[in-house]
Amino acid sequence: MDNYIKMCDCAEIQNGWGLSDGDRVAFKNQYGRGYTVGYYPAVNQFWLPHIWLPSQEDLQAMLQPCSLAEVIQRFYEWYKVFEIHCSIKEYVSRTMTELWLAFVMHELHSKVWNGTEWIKTV
Repeated sequence: MDNYIKMCDCAEIQNGWGLSDGDRVAFKNQYGRGYTVGYYPAVNQFWLPHIWLPSQEDLQAMLQPCSLAEVIQRFYEWYKVFEIHCSIKEYVSRTMTELWLAFVMHELHSKVWNGTEWIKTV
């Protein structure tokens, strides 16, 4: 989960997002180590900064107005290339939500995750 939180903690994902009931958010825990994850508004809205953790549904919605069939086809084509170029360690450590986030960042912002940050591709 920590990796997904770090991946989501970027301007491209966080900008334009407003707190809505049921949103999953993370924030540094009170000891400064690790994160606490909860759902808004159950978490204290004053524990800032929040990091929005989009669901797969949220990520797929970012790719609209494409049809779902087109999004899935584009994801499949992207994934085939991703699988070929990633090391096996990177490949097996990804969750489906991390894969969808990587796909969204690639499609909308031409960025890839290098393990610590999003970098622009050529």
